[in-house]
Amino acid sequence: MNNLVLNTLIIGQKFINLPKCLSTNLEARTIIEKGFPIEGTVVYTNQQMAGRGQMGNTWEAQSGKNLTFSVILKPSFLKIEQQFYLSMSVAIAIHRFLSQHCLKKDVSIKWPNDILVNEKKISGALIENTLQQQTLQYSIVGIGININQTEFAYPLATSLQNITGQSYELESVLKEFLIILDKEYQQLRQSTFDVIKNDYLALLFRFGEWHTYQINHQQLQGKIIDLDSSGRLIVEHRQGTMKAYSLKEIGYVFESKEL
Repeated sequence: MNNLVLNTLIIGQKFINLPKCLSTNLEARTIIEKGFPIEGTVVYTNQQMAGRGQMGNTWEAQSGKNLTFSVILKPSFLKIEQQFYLSMSVAIAIHRFLSQHCLKKDVSIKWPNDILVNEKKISGALIENTLQQQTLQYSIVGIGININQTEFAYPLATSLQNITGQSYELESVLKEFLIILDKEYQQLRQSTFDVIKNDYLALLFRFGEWHTYQINHQQLQGKIIDLDSSGRLIVEHRQGTMKAYSLKEIGYVFESKEL
């Protein structure tokens, strides 16, 4: 993939292909530290040996089977309190990509930016921001999408091949996704925040439905009704109270398991 050519404005203007690395986010961080990277630089690897997910979780990915990459962005147009809009835009882009290969009704965003197909995890993103004064200086958007891997140690994981029965050419689907991501990033740059939030909520897993959640070490009934300005989930409880929860405070429950 060294000569990946994309018809995009920002995403993929520079492409770095590494046969293997510990983490593409770590490689992207090194590029930033060396000074003034090109916005939209994509760091891609066939084998990520220490991929990370949210809250320090590892990301399982067989070598040469999946998409594992990071994108360096410079979203200085976003204030610190607006940074979750980037997370929403990334999640929407992944959802749009997967919906082109799966039934759209089966694809959903699990807050904050995991993607589920038929309630199984197929993709996740880890976004690391560098702040400067009151804006974002750099954002490293690390993304993993399960494509051709068919067996997982984690029972609630899946891949495109598991869902469709087809094998995919990784360069082709990577191009497809990066073009979609570029379009979503352009919309973000235009500050269409209401549109982005409404699109995100429309795709959000279990939005507006009563379900059991793991909240502060106990299982409680709740209904996701909104996001606050910092991206926390606003949940209504059976007794009529509403509260905003951060990632460390709430977890989804699937057949008595947390996801």
